[in-house]
Amino acid sequence: MQTHHQTTIVDSAAQTRYFYPYSRDGRVGYYPVYYIGPRQDTLYLGASKIYGYQYGQKDYDRERKRFTWVDSLSMKIVVDTAFHLTYAELHYIHNKHNHKDVISYVSYHKAFPVYVYNLTDSLIWLGKFSELGSTVRQAKDSQGKWVDIEKPIRYYCGTGAREIVLEPRQCLVAKLLRYKGSYKTACRLRYTNAHRTVYSNTFTDYIDPRQLTDKLELEDLALR
Repeated sequence: MQTHHQTTIVDSAAQTRYFYPYSRDGRVGYYPVYYIGPRQDTLYLGASKIYGYQYGQKDYDRERKRFTWVDSLSMKIVVDTAFHLTYAELHYIHNKHNHKDVISYVSYHKAFPVYVYNLTDSLIWLGKFSELGSTVRQAKDSQGKWVDIEKPIRYYCGTGAREIVLEPRQCLVAKLLRYKGSYKTACRLRYTNAHRTVYSNTFTDYIDPRQLTDKLELEDLALR
């Protein structure tokens, strides 16, 4: 349990000292969602991200007229570095006997909470399955230029996917995985959809300096 100002977060994942290691093959903007609902003074984050399929979810296809375009007036993104959370990454192996994937082990990484606020009386669409979509992390290089150090998450298939939708005046809480690195710099999140962009607040964190120089292979975006 951690409290800052008037917000308390109860994180089900235990504290860790490990950061997320940089890999040239894993540069996707991955922001798992742990809470969607009313703004509350106390937020409970489960051990796993929200369920990524639409079983039991409200049918938003019937309410398309209630959706609004996202911009800085309709949505606010805040990364709060006062909270030190943990992301539990599940690693699976395939069981040949029952043809199911089973958990092999769990690795833990430091994380910050990401709040996304719907400031309107309309619906806002933010992604699929259980991740915040269209969002990447930017960092300032030695010349003070903002550089994308991630590429947007994409999916091979969206069959049965849950829609990440914020109802009017609701909020979303995702986790930002903190990178292992030696370069301390200013960072921010950039959400872009339909040529509209919203930036988060600027925060300071460490990254691997190679993230500023290694080329992003944008043609390889798919997951699942």
